Amino acid sequence: MGAKSKGRIPRNKKKSWKKQVDISEVDEYLDDVRLQERFGGLVSEKESDEIFTIDKSPDEVNPDVLLRQKRPKRPKVDQDNLRCFQNLKGLPGAKVPVKHNYIKDKRPEYIKAKTNRKKAASELLAAVSNDIALKKGEEKKKQLPKDPWADDETADPAGDWLEPALRKMRRCRTEGTVRRPLYMRVKRSLLPAVEPPHAGQSYHPEAADHSALLEEAVLVEHKKEADFQRWERQTTAKFPSRRPTEADWIKEMSGGLGEDEEEKGDDEKSVTLVKKVPKPKTRQQRRKMREREVAERQRLAAVTTRRSENEVFRVRTIAKELRAREARTVERQARRLERQCARASQPLTLGRERFEPTSLELNLTEELPGSLRNIRVEGDPLQERFKSLQKRNIIEPRVRTTQKKKFKRKRFDRITASDREPNKLKTERNF
Repeated sequence: MGAKSKGRIPRNKKKSWKKQVDISEVDEYLDDVRLQERFGGLVSEKESDEIFTIDKSPDEVNPDVLLRQKRPKRPKVDQDNLRCFQNLKGLPGAKVPVKHNYIKDKRPEYIKAKTNRKKAASELLAAVSNDIALKKGEEKKKQLPKDPWADDETADPAGDWLEPALRKMRRCRTEGTVRRPLYMRVKRSLLPAVEPPHAGQSYHPEAADHSALLEEAVLVEHKKEADFQRWERQTTAKFPSRRPTEADWIKEMSGGLGEDEEEKGDDEKSVTLVKKVPKPKTRQQRRKMREREVAERQRLAAVTTRRSENEVFRVRTIAKELRAREARTVERQARRLERQCARASQPLTLGRERFEPTSLELNLTEELPGSLRNIRVEGDPLQERFKSLQKRNIIEPRVRTTQKKKFKRKRFDRITASDREPNKLKTERNF
């Protein structure tokens, strides 16, 4: 196949455009522009007075005098503006196409004046408040009591090494630059720092309080037992107690075989399936079907219109529904607030470990002492304080970890068949 003709060149590729496009006219135009820039600028940007001159009074020339006229003298050449030195002065260059994007204030004048007045008033208020704070600080400095242990009244009790810190502290107090962080003002939990113990935990409790404490302990134990039973049902109870044998497997796999299978085979032979081919609908049936669809649509539209018109007579019912909805909303908000308050008194998930409360500290009825000398101490104060910090979301729940001792693995050099040299092994054994 020969080369493609010029008339059938692919135009959808950038490479073919670069090869076949004719840019001679563009080059001529750019050369002309560069030439005009060398000799005084573009002609299109110059005014008419710079290019043309208007001849108002033409001179009458006598041809006889013109023959006798001498050759005019050449004008003096300006040595500073020679054409050959025009390139040394530089080209005028092109104009900057990008305009500076200055944003103008398009607001009305009365709004600008109002903003300026507010700004000036706020600056004046800040200056006045700063002066008042400085005066209060100076008054407090004057009212400070003297140090009774100071040897000299003029001497500084802090010394030179503490002077920068004191100056910074005084400046922060007067200017109010140091503020307490916001997260320190919000309580992490609504629980008190020290929770009062249950009345039944006293060394000499009343019978009702002690029985109530025992009931709580019983409920805790019932909950633990229910959790254990649930895990047992979901794990151990789902697996058989003994491993199935081969006889069990054969019995399970052969279930349902035999006479039932033979009866099903006889029934399948006697019954012959006949596939019923639906008949095509006639024109009359299709027309009646379309009429029924149109009538159904019209009926639904009429029902919708009638319901919308009857909404006017349901004003009292709608108002009642709205009141009921508002009541449900208020009730839901109250429940949500209760849940939030209950959640505020519960420990949060601050780490990967869950908070596990300590076991209930109690003494049984037969363990109650008759005096403080025979009392049996339950619980640990340090552990109770540690759990209280976790419960109040001050620290995350932690579990004591133990480092496992890792023994250094012994390494042995394997001796291959090529490395087995009798002389070498003998010398190693001797050493």
